[in-house]
Amino acid sequence: MPESFQDAQQAILQRLDTVTHALVALARIAGARLTRTQMCERLGVTSHTITYRVRRGDLPKPGADGRWLLAELIEWESHIG
Repeated sequence: MPESFQDAQQAILQRLDTVTHALVALARIAGARLTRTQMCERLGVTSHTITYRVRRGDLPKPGADGRWLLAELIEWESHIG
């Protein structure tokens, strides 16, 4: 790859990381939480799959109220990609 392409690629990744951190901060401030239905829609899976992935440790656990903190989910998504 030409050096300029690699530099551009790195700059894009750094900007995406910055945007991700900003989204996490905003979600923490807002305290946004997702229901199981919203999680299913977001991930494109069934409720059973959510349960299975949480038990396996492949998905963050919901809070005591059965909802997921959006900030934690965004952080988790950014690390699996």
